[in-house]
Amino acid sequence: MEKNGERTAKGVSRSGQVVPVPGGGVPSAHALSGEEVLRLLGSDPERGLSEEEAERRRERFGPNVLSREASVPWWRVLLRQFRGGMVFLLAGAAGISIAMGDLLDAGAIGAVVLVNGLIGFATEYRAERSLQALKKMTSPTARVVREGVSRVVDAADLVPGDLLVLEAGDIPGADARILQASRLAAGEASLTGESVPVEKHADPLPEETDLGDRRNCLFAGTSLVRGTARALVFATGAATEMGRIGGLLTRLDKGRTPLEERLERFSRFLVWLVLGVGGAVVVLGSLQGRPLLEMLETGIALAV
Repeated sequence: MEKNGERTAKGVSRSGQVVPVPGGGVPSAHALSGEEVLRLLGSDPERGLSEEEAERRRERFGPNVLSREASVPWWRVLLRQFRGGMVFLLAGAAGISIAMGDLLDAGAIGAVVLVNGLIGFATEYRAERSLQALKKMTSPTARVVREGVSRVVDAADLVPGDLLVLEAGDIPGADARILQASRLAAGEASLTGESVPVEKHADPLPEETDLGDRRNCLFAGTSLVRGTARALVFATGAATEMGRIGGLLTRLDKGRTPLEERLERFSRFLVWLVLGVGGAVVVLGSLQGRPLLEMLETGIALAV
């Protein structure tokens, strides 16, 4: 937005100083000129940041990593699939079938529970593996300019305001606004699905430009297929576009879909219905003078 002829951006105060939000951030960096982004992030186009300033920003914004959550063991993911009212109901029915000597019914019920659990396990485990793959796509190191000297640092140490020096074959360690570019093109299939290399430049773009058309930005997890560039880091860690995808994957199992919630309610209703019908059969049969043991067997068989 503009105020008194001066544009400001989310994550930056009107005085032009970076504010401490996770991963830093100038989300509208593509709509600003290179000079404006440099000013807002308090970086020098030739000298970059000082080591002291980089350390202060690392403490404020945290390390440049996608996720700090521990990986869930596969066996725990598998066990999670065998919870819920419907699973308990089917397991109880299988147990009753075994007690009555009806192994065929018990086997069929067990197969249903097992197949359902394996499908859920496959879906959730693939999501976990996808998150690990995203982490591997980020570069382990990055070449930055600090205090006027070009040096290679651990990509986890990148902070908003760092000046990246990139060439063909490099993987940007964070999301960055291009300041200078020479015959630059980047492969962004991992992020946008675009199979053809995207030509890049340093000119500002309209605010409403979609992610796939932000040709003046480089993104973590993508790669340079040709050319050279200088770019200013404006988002790190979970604030990068790749980090947002990783965040969605880590939240995959933290909520139930509407279908799962309806199935859970239906399974509880079914449990009470089965118990009610089975009990009614036993009571009505007993009132008619039938043997109690025979009616109990009939009620249990009906419940199964």
